[in-house]
Amino acid sequence: METRRIFDNISPLDHRYYQSNKQLFEHLSRYLSETASVRYCTKVEIALVLTHLRLQKKDTPELIEIIRNVESAVSPDLV
Repeated sequence: METRRIFDNISPLDHRYYQSNKQLFEHLSRYLSETASVRYCTKVEIALVLTHLRLQKKDTPELIEIIRNVESAVSPDLV
């Protein structure tokens, strides 16, 4: 039996239908899974922080680089 990370599932019913069309589920999970949701939320939060910094004229290149690197450090396993 093949196991998948819980955060790669699209819905609680994935275990029933995953085996019938693995390619479809793998493709959709990139966009609809819990992992994808956390990734998109992280991108939105980063954009908000960068916008606030830019409006306050506090956006230094070093700070922008640090904030952009946060995205790769965030994982649904940590939430």
